[in-house]
Amino acid sequence: MAYNVKTFEDIYNTVMRRIKLPVTDTEALTACKEVINTRYHDVVFKQKWRWRLSHWDLPIPAKYVTGGIAAIQGDREIIGAGTAWTADHKGWWFKADAYDEIYKVIAVNVATQRILLSSVYAGTSLAAGSGYKLFKFQHGLPPDCEELDYVWHDHYRWPMQIVTPRQMIETIANNPDAEGYVAGVTVMGFTAYSGPKLGQFVLGYDFLNDDRENDLELVTFPHVPDETHTLHIIYQKKVGELKNATDEPIMPLEKRQVLVYGALADMFFRERNQDLGQFFEAKFSKMLGDMENDQEFTDERPLLYVPNTWSRGEPPDAASMDLGNMWDRFYSRYKIY
Repeated sequence: MAYNVKTFEDIYNTVMRRIKLPVTDTEALTACKEVINTRYHDVVFKQKWRWRLSHWDLPIPAKYVTGGIAAIQGDREIIGAGTAWTADHKGWWFKADAYDEIYKVIAVNVATQRILLSSVYAGTSLAAGSGYKLFKFQHGLPPDCEELDYVWHDHYRWPMQIVTPRQMIETIANNPDAEGYVAGVTVMGFTAYSGPKLGQFVLGYDFLNDDRENDLELVTFPHVPDETHTLHIIYQKKVGELKNATDEPIMPLEKRQVLVYGALADMFFRERNQDLGQFFEAKFSKMLGDMENDQEFTDERPLLYVPNTWSRGEPPDAASMDLGNMWDRFYSRYKIY
């Protein structure tokens, strides 16, 4: 028995029709929608499904050091000379070469070449032409990203370590001048407000919340990229509740009937029809087992050989590892559907 279902509406209409209850039966329809969502999440979190993965390329811009700056202790504004700051530098971080402290750039006045910091500059006042750097190490994640699976780039071509936020904070604090290609990442949540005290609040620049679509951000280390490069990211997509009639389950179209089987089992058990409930429970279990055993739909982490001679962030030489062939095999195995 197969069902042609695509949307949430297709699923619950099929289930209601099979148990011979009208969709106008509000109580039964509500129960039907609830069991569909329960089965949906049971399936989604049962296995590392390939159809839950997505690929995203994140450009990592090189640090910006053109020109020089002047800064006044206790002021939030940094004045550029010979710089070419753009609106894109908003959200980057500022560091004067003479000090370890870093400050987030919350506004850029392109016409006057001035930037506004998230808090007052605490170092000694600096004369015009002083050295500085702008860099970016916090990046918003795609709206549908729930969890990172693999992160790599062409200068570090196997999945790099994903550390805890605490490890990342400690690493950055202990290595304030670290520069180079990304070697480690973590995921943090955006805070509601991390700007200046209200007495220093600047209308039009400071704000009390974020308007980003995802409340997660990717934080990279080394936090000062010395060259432009691209991070390749495979992540697990968020799975929410099916609510609207046109909502579609994240799983492939040909596998969505598993939700019909599961919901039919639950609804027949609800109607105290044990025979049909057990029948569709068996159908659900059989189809779910077939899905788990199908390598086209599941994903297992590869075992990657890393030579003992490799101890730092740079990749090994060709003599110690056939990196190109290994990566070709890895990427072809983990292509995204």
